[in-house]
Amino acid sequence: MASNDQLPPGWSLGTSRSRGVDYYFHKKTGKQYWTEKDLPVGWAYVIEPSDPRRVYFDLADEKGTRTYTKPVIAASPKRQRSSPRPEPAPQRRGSNSVLDLLSPMPRADEVTSPPPHSRRDDEASRSSHKRSHEDHYESSSAKRSRGDDPAYDRRPQAMEPRRTALTDQEQTAEFYSSLQRANSGDRADSLLYHMRAMNNWIKSVLIREYCPTNCKVLDLACGKGGDMMKWAKQNVSMYMGVDIAQGSLEDAVGRVQKNRQLSQMDIQLVQGDLGKVSLLSDSLYCWNAAKQWHMGVPVQSPHAFDMVSMQFSFHYMFCDQGSANLFFSTLRSMLPKGGQFIATTIDPDRMIQKLQASVGDVDADGAPAPIRIFDAKKREMCTVRMDDATRTRLLYGSDDDDDEGYGLRYKFTLRDGEDEQAVDLPEYLIPNSLLHRLIAQNGFELVLQENFQSFVALHSQVPRHRELLSKMHVLNFNGTISDVEWDIVSLYQVLAFRKL
Repeated sequence: MASNDQLPPGWSLGTSRSRGVDYYFHKKTGKQYWTEKDLPVGWAYVIEPSDPRRVYFDLADEKGTRTYTKPVIAASPKRQRSSPRPEPAPQRRGSNSVLDLLSPMPRADEVTSPPPHSRRDDEASRSSHKRSHEDHYESSSAKRSRGDDPAYDRRPQAMEPRRTALTDQEQTAEFYSSLQRANSGDRADSLLYHMRAMNNWIKSVLIREYCPTNCKVLDLACGKGGDMMKWAKQNVSMYMGVDIAQGSLEDAVGRVQKNRQLSQMDIQLVQGDLGKVSLLSDSLYCWNAAKQWHMGVPVQSPHAFDMVSMQFSFHYMFCDQGSANLFFSTLRSMLPKGGQFIATTIDPDRMIQKLQASVGDVDADGAPAPIRIFDAKKREMCTVRMDDATRTRLLYGSDDDDDEGYGLRYKFTLRDGEDEQAVDLPEYLIPNSLLHRLIAQNGFELVLQENFQSFVALHSQVPRHRELLSKMHVLNFNGTISDVEWDIVSLYQVLAFRKL
């Protein structure tokens, strides 16, 4: 096979560990195509959903070289390079991702998988305690003009991708593509080890409290399948994980195949962008133990799940109104009456409190200082930098009467080690007024909305959950977690709502 410097600019060569075949991946656009060792350099293929035959093409001229006839190496023209190609970034090999469900999805003629990203290194639980939130952000009733605020650009269309959203997705894919899943020793070296463990404990408790025995679960942004064992312990009857990152799903397959309990479960994995596709009607790339990887419609009938979960990814659905509406439409179609949705995401109240406390602080260049959280050694462990438009809208309101609160974009940076970052990505704030209105308009009722700190205080007193604190090594030798970790934990909330 070819080396990366023989390929058109931006393309890299990778190998699927679960399938043992090679593929080309374009880091910027997210396109990914299968190839074969006996194809000429730069030639790939796709399989049309309506036609089992392979369509071959040259990456350098996809539309002009498409053919059903398999090219041979002898017929492959040598490319002359007039100038050196830029050094491509190395192909990803794994990620402990956060997900971004809004990454650009291949067209129907681009079967296979987009760039990786997603995240699943945590766990959760539930509480019947319900909190009523009132926003600091006052919203109106429709979409605002997007002329001067890139965060308001619409979701990507088939031929004209939304430039801002695409940039955010590229950053997310690139960041998580560069990460490898840490082993236990590496995790112990993390500066935020106990915060990570706390996040895992919260997810475990949320699942314990809300998941009934024998329920059918849809796990959105499932990533590498890090939560599958949590669901297995609840004896779920079926688990379907959906993620946009093919590489992460391959890691999830490996996790299933290596674990006896998981290998005996009814587990299905689906590669798809829920911001653009339907689980009920679109033919997507799916995996199960019987068929392995194959094309198919994942969900055969509506209301097929008792529970839908989305951990540390829900906020990505609020980049614009179209994405949020499509997400709630998917949620309605997946859950029956009484079905529940659980999530962990940023707490807008706490974030706005932090923003207000930072007013008046400036950086060396005179620009407004971001939200910063320091540890005892004065190291900047967490930084939240609001887009200028977001900062103005949150602090002073919007001049647009139709501003509902979509597209409140900020950059979230979390430091994990002395020279590395656990997260460095754009995200979106979810105003409570907007969230509560969408919940009601789509036929749901809010069951739980609780800041992480309050959730921990309540559920750590329950004996079986308190025992789990010890088993998961959540607390340090002093029986607590550091001040900086506790402060960062406070930025998040748990959510649950039920379909009426």
